[in-house]
Amino acid sequence: AHTEMYFASFVVEASLEQAFNALVGHKLLFQYRKLLQKDSLLRLDERRCLLRQEDGLVMLVISREKADQHMWSTLSFSHRAGSSLAEALQVTTDSQVLETPFYKVLNEWQFLDHGPRHTVIKRRMRDFQQFGDELLPDLAAQLTEEADEENQRIIKAFRNIACEEGRKPERPITAMSTRANYAMRQMPAILDHAA
Repeated sequence: AHTEMYFASFVVEASLEQAFNALVGHKLLFQYRKLLQKDSLLRLDERRCLLRQEDGLVMLVISREKADQHMWSTLSFSHRAGSSLAEALQVTTDSQVLETPFYKVLNEWQFLDHGPRHTVIKRRMRDFQQFGDELLPDLAAQLTEEADEENQRIIKAFRNIACEEGRKPERPITAMSTRANYAMRQMPAILDHAA
């Protein structure tokens, strides 16, 4: 059973091919992902890469794309290498991440033509799972909030590209998202707090 924790839909100012290729090819990665530096991305092969963050978190990202359907999925396993970029940069293999993973989550991206200069991007996050002894109760909610922020930065990045190409932005920056109940705080905790 697949457990969906997040869904968002937003429009970017780019053609279908431009939007798909930019995200799948990691051309905008450093514009929408936080905590990355120039050495953070390490490609292991054409489908797998490591994202090594300033906070010591390392993500193993396994990508699958269906170019003919303009669909892209990324299965991410995180690993806490320490608390700094220097410690994260010591991680250079997928086995180092998979030996002691912190959590995993699947992102599914669908790109839909919305005219010659616009693309609708639908993003789903599902199959979230934490590992280890220290489970963080708000981690799923934190990941969905970060996804909302990333979506806004993706919209802005494509808007900036449109401006650089001499096109006047046509739409305000907007995105719609929904989150699964389990990604929020548990209801009894909310009721206890309200009482």
